[in-house]
Amino acid sequence: MANKPTKRDRYAELRGFIPTDRTDLLEFIDNEVELLNKKNASHSNKPTARQQENAQLIDPIYDGMVANKKYTVSDLIAEIPALAGMNTQRVTPILTKMVNNVLVAREMVKGKAYYTKI
Repeated sequence: MANKPTKRDRYAELRGFIPTDRTDLLEFIDNEVELLNKKNASHSNKPTARQQENAQLIDPIYDGMVANKKYTVSDLIAEIPALAGMNTQRVTPILTKMVNNVLVAREMVKGKAYYTKI
C-alpha cells in the first residue's frame, strides 16, 4: 500500500490549484504549513527524567549480577541494593534495554523470564 499523503502534501497540492490572485487562500495555506513546521520542530528527542534515572541503574544491575547465574526480576530486586523498593514493572524495562544492548541474555523457562549476565 502506498504511503498516505500527509497534511503538508495535501496543502502543497491545493496550492497548485488556487489562482495567484486569491492571496487570502494562499496566505491561509502558507500559515497552515508554517504551523505544521512549528509543531514538528517543537518535539525534542531528549530522554525523560524517568529514562535518565533508568539509564543510571544499568551499571549497578550489571555489576551486581554474577556471570552464568539465572535471575528473575524478583531475584534482582532482592539482591541488588540499588533496586530496593522498586517493583517488577519498573525493573523489567531496564532489563529489556540491557537485553537490547547485549549486556544480558533473556531466557523463558515455563513462562518465566530469566536474565543472565553475558
